[in-house]
Amino acid sequence: MIKDLGNKCLDEISMIQVEGYKQRRLKSVTRRGMPRSPSTINRELELLSGIFTLASDGGIVVPNPCRKAKKLDEDNQRNRYLSDEEEDRLISKLTGVRAHVRPLVRLAILTLMRKNELLQLRWANIDFTREVIYVMNSRRERTKSKRSRIIPMSPEVKQILLALHRQVSTSEYVFTNPATGKPYVDIKKAFAWACNKAKIKDFWFHDLRRTGATRLGEAGVDAFYIATLLGHADIHTSQIYTVATNEGLRHAMNSLAARENRTDAKVPTVKEQRPMLAAVSL
Repeated sequence: MIKDLGNKCLDEISMIQVEGYKQRRLKSVTRRGMPRSPSTINRELELLSGIFTLASDGGIVVPNPCRKAKKLDEDNQRNRYLSDEEEDRLISKLTGVRAHVRPLVRLAILTLMRKNELLQLRWANIDFTREVIYVMNSRRERTKSKRSRIIPMSPEVKQILLALHRQVSTSEYVFTNPATGKPYVDIKKAFAWACNKAKIKDFWFHDLRRTGATRLGEAGVDAFYIATLLGHADIHTSQIYTVATNEGLRHAMNSLAARENRTDAKVPTVKEQRPMLAAVSL
């Protein structure tokens, strides 16, 4: 955006230029050679619109050309999650110099926490006695939803955290880089390498969170509880994480068939009911 519009004054940017920028970005590709997503372009236009709003608040009266620019249609529905077999393959690759990613993967699935929430997690926010994790929203630890929440520990989660505590108990953070003594900034390269070696395609770290939510949905957990664990204020937002798997759909259809069979066995046909109906009319 800076390269395209950065050399212009605000009053030199028109709606036509914004539309032209939008179309050029739509035809461009990312550094990985992938098509540019409409959601990315919309976020860029929102940023540009915010600049004009900031200028207006500062007393600079300039028409905002983004207000009339139509946003691109977004398809944010992503249904990728990890199967049990894929998870085993992925975990098997997280050894040696990448072993620190293994507990991150398991905790992302078992706690539904985001990557940044895990990387920023501090021991002060873990209560082993009450067996809960406090995901805080503060200046030091920002949650995407800007809401704090409490996540109960399962036995496996507690076991993983206790093992980590024995390793890095002197650090303030749960996931600390031993080379720097500071929290890991990111594990993108190590995770991508492991996915590649495990032959797991089109999978992001954030999909681990969706994997955990999907498994909860398959287990019959109420959508309200899933939304609470995910930190969603709107229960409908959680629906993109609790996708219906083939096995879940099959179970649902079998349940419907079983119900229909029970109903057929209990309810008499119209022909069978005629004598009773005649008796009543008399």
